[in-house]
Amino acid sequence: MRKSLAAILLSATCLAAAGSALASGEANLQFRNAARTLEKIQDATASGDYAAAELQSKLIVQMGTDLTNAKESDLRDVRNLRAVAVYLFSGGNPNVAERRLIPLKIDPENKVLLDGALAYARGDKAGATKFLENVDLATLPPTLAGRVALVKSILTSADDIKAALSLLSTARALMPGTLVEEGALRRCISFAGKLPDIEQLEHCASSYIRRFPNSLYWKDFEESFTLSLIEMDYLKTGGTMPRLNNILQDLPPADDRQMLLMISKAAVSHGRHSLAIFTAQSAGALSRSGSAEMARSDLYEGAILVAGEGYESGKAKLEKINASLLDHSDRLLLEKALELSRQIVRKPETRKEESIKPQAAAGLEKDQPPAYSSLLARAKAALADPGPAK
Repeated sequence: MRKSLAAILLSATCLAAAGSALASGEANLQFRNAARTLEKIQDATASGDYAAAELQSKLIVQMGTDLTNAKESDLRDVRNLRAVAVYLFSGGNPNVAERRLIPLKIDPENKVLLDGALAYARGDKAGATKFLENVDLATLPPTLAGRVALVKSILTSADDIKAALSLLSTARALMPGTLVEEGALRRCISFAGKLPDIEQLEHCASSYIRRFPNSLYWKDFEESFTLSLIEMDYLKTGGTMPRLNNILQDLPPADDRQMLLMISKAAVSHGRHSLAIFTAQSAGALSRSGSAEMARSDLYEGAILVAGEGYESGKAKLEKINASLLDHSDRLLLEKALELSRQIVRKPETRKEESIKPQAAAGLEKDQPPAYSSLLARAKAALADPGPAK
């Protein structure tokens, strides 16, 4: 991923501010100023700055020290109280915060906010939900309201995914271009896959690729997007390959190819026949003949074909692959798929793909003919191999 000039300038500015704050270590440094610096650093991580990620941890530790040494008169300032909430939502120490908050007389509106933040920082989801559901986002400044909306969406998702998606939309609208929006888009992709909601999935994935191509959390996005495509069985939920390619069109060719291969590999593992084939073919179209990427494309397409009506063409693809181009897990998949292809002496009586049911929690294999079930079991075992990729 390429880093934009704007991201570099933002990083330089926020890192300089954070460095000054860390160097001073003054107890009377207004806590709200440190919280603003923390937010800028977090936003820099969404732009791809690794130094910002390291500095974020250091600043949170320094903020804990500053909070311990802060004057009580400063902490009575509502702006500093709300900055404590930002600190807690960002992974700050709840024990440090609670010790300083207990003696204070805090108005009910901010008390419920801080109690919710303390519970969230401790991992008490039930307590955080109880307190934060009483927080009116309209009474908070946008930068804090967006953060609270994101936290509330995470807490709500287990019981009401639609409500969680609505909160994510609020968070994105309140804090565009920030780590909050970045995180909200990633979670939108995950939640949309569970519903399933194909329009939300496509919108949030496209937005993420356009707005946060350099994010330090890009791999989390890749994994979440791939899982959602598999989970909702994208091509049977109204999705098409032209629509999927349209989502990925803003990626550089190498990243587009990598994403397609990642999706195809997961689709083989989960028995998503059409998705595995079409994404492998799309990746192949972006690959150079004789390359590792072309070998992977042929592997995933061949592995899914040998178990179905494309047995002969799948077997031919598998047999021409140079195994030395593959990593450890892909070599295992190739071995298992070739072994299966040798056991099949005639085309199995498979149902047409339209009749293949989406994978149930108990497993897809019981609804499939023996040859198809065997491939899926073997492919899953190979793909789940814990050995490191080479």
